[in-house]
Amino acid sequence: MPGHDIIVIGASAGGVELALALAAKLPDDLPAAIFIVIHISPSAESVLPALVRRRTRLRVAHARNDERVEHGRIYIAPPDQHLNVRRGRVELTMGPRENGHRPAVDTLFRSAAQSYGPRVVGVVLSGNLDDGTAGAIEIRKGGGVIIAQDPKEALYPSMPQSVITVVGADHVAPLDTIVTLLDDLSRKPVVEEDLSMSAGSAESRDVEGNVPTPGDAAERDPQIGHGFGAADAMRNEVDSASGFTCPECHGALWATSDARLEGFRCRVGHTFTHKILLAEQGRALEAAMWTAYTALEEHSVFVERMVARNERQGNVVTVSRLSERARDLQQRAKLIKHVLALGPFTAPADEGEVDVAMARES
Repeated sequence: MPGHDIIVIGASAGGVELALALAAKLPDDLPAAIFIVIHISPSAESVLPALVRRRTRLRVAHARNDERVEHGRIYIAPPDQHLNVRRGRVELTMGPRENGHRPAVDTLFRSAAQSYGPRVVGVVLSGNLDDGTAGAIEIRKGGGVIIAQDPKEALYPSMPQSVITVVGADHVAPLDTIVTLLDDLSRKPVVEEDLSMSAGSAESRDVEGNVPTPGDAAERDPQIGHGFGAADAMRNEVDSASGFTCPECHGALWATSDARLEGFRCRVGHTFTHKILLAEQGRALEAAMWTAYTALEEHSVFVERMVARNERQGNVVTVSRLSERARDLQQRAKLIKHVLALGPFTAPADEGEVDVAMARES
């Protein structure tokens, strides 16, 4: 009988140091597979596997598409790819961003919950805003265990605090205790419900010798496929239209239905919690303001060139008209620049949150 042997870990700002510290303390004979998503820049070359590998005897690498799920391994999400856990195998996708991120913590958590139910342990570590909360809800629905880092210990407490507040955590603990919990839970037998497992050849078996059934999770939830089935799933959801537009693709957003966590999803499959949508709208508004400022400045410069040209040609009336237009453009640009100087549009979602950008870029 398997234990809680599918461990999924999510973090954002401050998460790299925690991943290294956690790996250094894990036992060498841990009977579990570990999957880690940390928000990183999509264009960065991730050296996290190499850093983790120096601190543990467990096998560590970036996850590879369609490789087997095995005990004693740490699978780390590569940059700019969602990490999925299917029954017996790993899947990487280039699906729509969730909460502004790819890879996203919610994506990993949700896929693991759909595929392994009560065998899943979800761990939420340091990070801003609330990626991981929606995924923790799915783990809870599947009968899995939720562990949140003690917010008092976390460098950025918002992610674990959100899980504690919205979902509830089975354990709230500092990092050292989390390691002990993972070791104990991985060895504690779990009674599984029927997840459509069947017998087959050894080559195709998962961590407990069961044949994977790749399509089951995606068929139950189109968003498991990271948006590629979302449009069909939403055709009859007219009543849940939010009236807002997606900051990523500018399509319509639909409100998601879970009462514990307000969220939004577009037809493409981009998803947002209300906190992250607030931050994304602020970022988009600031970008639009700078675009308007630049357009006014460029137009003003062009009009000034027209003024100089007409002065050389002696077109007094045209010079007067264009000069007035240039002054008007400069005044409008100055006004927008003044508004931008008043402060950021990305207001903190929670008291104490001071760095929304860190949640996107870390």
